[in-house]
Amino acid sequence: MLAYHPDSDANQVLNILDSECRGVVQGIERVVLEFKWRLLGRPDEALARALARLLDDGLLRPVGGLLRLTALGYARLTSPEVDVLSTAAAPDPAVALTPTEYGVREKLLAVFRARGVGPGGRLSVSELSRCWEVARYRATDLRSGLELLMRDGHAKLGRFGQTQVRLENDGHQYLSGLPAPTWMARESVALAAENLCRQSLPDQVLCILAARKFHDASGREQERSLYELDYLLERYELPDFARFHACELLHRLGYAELLAEGPALRLTNSGRALVLLAETSNVVQWSVQQALKALEPKVATA
Repeated sequence: MLAYHPDSDANQVLNILDSECRGVVQGIERVVLEFKWRLLGRPDEALARALARLLDDGLLRPVGGLLRLTALGYARLTSPEVDVLSTAAAPDPAVALTPTEYGVREKLLAVFRARGVGPGGRLSVSELSRCWEVARYRATDLRSGLELLMRDGHAKLGRFGQTQVRLENDGHQYLSGLPAPTWMARESVALAAENLCRQSLPDQVLCILAARKFHDASGREQERSLYELDYLLERYELPDFARFHACELLHRLGYAELLAEGPALRLTNSGRALVLLAETSNVVQWSVQQALKALEPKVATA
């Protein structure tokens, strides 16, 4: 990081502009600056103060939805007398690892979250691409990530003058849920083309199938580890990505809670109500059966 400004927050903004502006004339999209700021873990209030300071100092000027350097600001960033505050951090070795479905889904939905997109709301693919770029994520993962969201029914693509991604209700519920603990996230399957081409099941169906597995043959409720749930869900011949997604959804949507003593789960009252609904509602039973029949290859019935 370079020392462009005595105020630390204003200096952070100028460093972001220095690294992320596509050109001095074009500047940076304000929404992209906000996304990068939040990605760094900085509060929105600090950004507002920093921008006000830079505008007052005559270093920035707003032009529509862009923030551009003034001639004074450009001179500040190109001065040969700027001090170095810190060197760039070493690359994270984990970046080179094969990305997981869970990790890429989280990154994509984080953009929707940062932009405050609600159910049915839209983001342009160009805006998603720009945020992906400033986050330094792998470019190839963006297309795969969009295919992942569409496969799971979390988003749809459409054209409204430009290609846009619409956040579906299931996608918004997922976005608003609890993140997986580290031990669970590590079990996610790799992001692979062969899985992205396969059909998945609606989130509610996956939750019902997984929630039922907390009861043994006699109907007694038990605690289950992630690995037990995965094993028990194999009877439906679900692909491995769907089995993990089912288990993770139970926790994320509040149908199961974590046990403090280890990597295991138990049903919550919401989870018990879901099981009861699946046992008593003919409509729910029919929808589960139809979803399972629609899978290719054919799977065992519930």
